[in-house]
Amino acid sequence: MITVKVIEPDGSINEKEIEAGLAAMQKIVGGYIEVAGYYGGDVLIVNEEGVLMDLPINVHTPHPCIHGTAFLIKREDMK
Repeated sequence: MITVKVIEPDGSINEKEIEAGLAAMQKIVGGYIEVAGYYGGDVLIVNEEGVLMDLPINVHTPHPCIHGTAFLIKREDMK
């Protein structure tokens, strides 16, 4: 299990424990994942097709122009 910080478009931020692996990461964002940036020891993961899927803009992430739910994961937990 790994801990991630889930950032929703409505501004809510929650820590969540998930299974390590691609399927659990895709479930959080609702589709294919993409690395949107590195912030210290954290990696910002987003939905790769967020714009194409017309997901709501998420201004609560440390990166501008993210669409949909995103999450921060520790770099060492990326597998």
